[in-house]
Amino acid sequence: MLLLLALPLSLFLPVAIVDLRRRGYSAMLAVAGAIFIVISCIPQKRRHYLLPLYPFLALEIAASIVRHSKTSKLVRRAAWVLIPLSVVAIPIYFAIIQPIVHPSEDPDMLFAKEVLSVVEQDAKIYCAKGEEEMAWVGRQHKRICKLPIDSSASKILRQAESKSYLVIDEHGLTALLKITEPLPIELILTRKIDHEKSMLFRVKEHSFDVP
Repeated sequence: MLLLLALPLSLFLPVAIVDLRRRGYSAMLAVAGAIFIVISCIPQKRRHYLLPLYPFLALEIAASIVRHSKTSKLVRRAAWVLIPLSVVAIPIYFAIIQPIVHPSEDPDMLFAKEVLSVVEQDAKIYCAKGEEEMAWVGRQHKRICKLPIDSSASKILRQAESKSYLVIDEHGLTALLKITEPLPIELILTRKIDHEKSMLFRVKEHSFDVP
């Protein structure tokens, strides 16, 4: 995905690698690599997190193209063809192709907005998935709680305040039901996102204490 989004400059990446082997060090690639490593450590990544990496990658590849075009006709001709072509192709992609291939807004964000439009403003939301999107859309981190997919989930939900909700996907719910007692929840909303159902449940009120 990284190389795809960097087209057409990513086609010249072998040139940059050859250049790096000759020179032994590249400050731009070092910065790009450091950014990539830091972002890779983030547990829930989104595509736009990689944006800071592209300027450094582009500068290094562009510098390599300039250096190699002085001695290589192949690199020079490829640059003359591909770079002007990208100037035409990129606007066409974003204006025509991307709206068809990808929705105008992230489906997880759309689901988060729909969830927040349904639940009460002061309701606590336990998220087995999508807590980042929920907190971002709602601008309220305090009422968004991450729910672990383990045996403690049942106790957490049984001790939850009234008017609490659970956001979970189908895979997570199946895994949770295998390791917990039946959960005190009722289905409120379901949407299909990336070939998997995401669901909103209301935590039922209960009149018993959890030991």
